[in-house]
Amino acid sequence: MTGLEYFYSAHLGYSYLGSALFMETSWAANRPITYRPIDLCWPRDGDNPGPTNGLTPARRDYFSGHEIALSNGMLIAGLLQGVNIDQLAHCQLQGYWRNDADLADGPTLARLGAQAGIDPTPFLAAARSGRSRPSTRKIPRRQSNAPYSARLLNFVDGDMFYGQDHLEMVKRALARPFVGIWPPS
Repeated sequence: MTGLEYFYSAHLGYSYLGSALFMETSWAANRPITYRPIDLCWPRDGDNPGPTNGLTPARRDYFSGHEIALSNGMLIAGLLQGVNIDQLAHCQLQGYWRNDADLADGPTLARLGAQAGIDPTPFLAAARSGRSRPSTRKIPRRQSNAPYSARLLNFVDGDMFYGQDHLEMVKRALARPFVGIWPPS
């Protein structure tokens, strides 16, 4: 039995809204979450085709002006060190969405780590140095280029579920896997 693979970004509000339920679902099924944080910092130039087309200039500046590579690196450093980062990921999401926390700020991330009950110092040091194996600075970029990264995704034993609005399907797949092969041949 494998864990749950979770591609998400702190920029996506649904990541935060579904975070607690996703963790509870994981814990109830005794299936650990493998976090795949991605950075969705988009270009400021709204004239180029891309995900910010149609947004107001203020909204486009908001999305493109928030760099979260340090927070992602902190999460990945925890994963590489074998630490359960469920609470850390949730505290970061909650800090960002509920309290407008700056996820590019080291002291803010240290405070959120302490709230999660971990010592944030080694995670922040690894994220800043990029010297962990593999480099924490390179992992978010690689994951950003993954074919799944443009969306909030959950994987259960290879089955993909899009969005937090499908957590009931994730819960069902954990209890009783869906039958069949997708896509059909």
